[in-house]
Amino acid sequence: MTLHHCFSECICVPFSDINGGVVPRECIDSDADLPDLLRHRRYPEFRACDDASVAITRAKKANQLGIEKRLSGTYVFCGQIFEHFGHLITEYLHRVIVSSVLSDPSLPILMFKDEGSPLTAWQSDLLQICINRGREIVFYSEPVVVENLLVFEPLSGLWSAPSQSYLQLLSQHPIVPVSVPAADDFTNKIVYLTRSKIWDGKESPHGHVVLEESIEKELSKLGVSVVSPEKLSINSQLALFTSAKAIIAPEGSALHLLELLGAKACRHIIVLPRQYGERMALAQFKPRVKKLTYIDCVQCTRIQWRRGEPCPFSGLALFDFAVLFEALRKILGLDLPSRERLRSMHSEGLSEMQRLSRQWNLLPYSRHHSSICEAGRLLAKDYPELSTSLFAISRNLSPFSNEYMSRWRQHATAKGHQIIRIKPSKDD
Repeated sequence: MTLHHCFSECICVPFSDINGGVVPRECIDSDADLPDLLRHRRYPEFRACDDASVAITRAKKANQLGIEKRLSGTYVFCGQIFEHFGHLITEYLHRVIVSSVLSDPSLPILMFKDEGSPLTAWQSDLLQICINRGREIVFYSEPVVVENLLVFEPLSGLWSAPSQSYLQLLSQHPIVPVSVPAADDFTNKIVYLTRSKIWDGKESPHGHVVLEESIEKELSKLGVSVVSPEKLSINSQLALFTSAKAIIAPEGSALHLLELLGAKACRHIIVLPRQYGERMALAQFKPRVKKLTYIDCVQCTRIQWRRGEPCPFSGLALFDFAVLFEALRKILGLDLPSRERLRSMHSEGLSEMQRLSRQWNLLPYSRHHSSICEAGRLLAKDYPELSTSLFAISRNLSPFSNEYMSRWRQHATAKGHQIIRIKPSKDD
């Protein structure tokens, strides 16, 4: 059962990052804590009180200064319009979908949007897909008092698995792609989703894969369709996910569209992590995919450091091409490029990584955390009927000791993951 609550005379304050949103009157008048229903769920646990207090402090200040804007009647709160494609989907659109399906369609939806940021085409497309056509959306950009505000429980989050009730709702009220142009029809095809066209080289790299154009060229020779998802409509991307035989993709925002689909809606997703051992959105993807594969083929990662802190998602990843193509041969039956070609790509990749690292002052970076085990725990808890078997391609990389790899294999095996170990040839 989906929980919801109606708040009267509450204050909605602007967001900065994830801090902001709905503040009930009791939090203003009696220093009550922010209800769990209103806390942003970026992690499996609710955000700490310090984060919730930011919204309360803003609401109290606005209340003291006097709030001019007021909305009469009843509205349905659905969070904010986030500027990042993947985060908008995984952190906020679940509220939009649930509210659109379960609330009275005559009630307007209320969301925060920065006044100076008009809706982009992709933001507008996502809202149109998730909200019943003809339903009114009201945006606020400054503190506003709302007479009655209906808020539904968040049923998903950035690092937490979607609830069973949310998956059931998506299955009962599916977001079905309409017919797409013939050029966008990838039925029963193997598709590679490239990131190579989203970085022009003029700004600092953000998740760029070194020499990805060479990967595209070799895959094209093997009959794989190479697709730049940002050039397709949202509808065509959803159709691709539901119709392709297999989708290969470096981890990134394009894959988050999976979260608009119900259980087992996609046949096979092969994710290429840009950091070794990373398992992006495993808890969200697993219930929606019949087969999910992660290939650990990262040779090295270099990132920017800002104010003395690493920025893991702002940098470059270089894949070990021999490991990548050998894994694809085992998983999909694709032919291998020639040994000479793989050697050439290896040499070119190292040179390009060095050049770009000097240009953008990038530093080597490696880390590993227990996300694979944490995701396995979440799946075991929330989806006992699902198999947690998973392919993981692993090899000893220089940042990690044999002892570490042994522990990693033990953890993965204990969680039911199947490990395929690939050793480079002596000539590589």
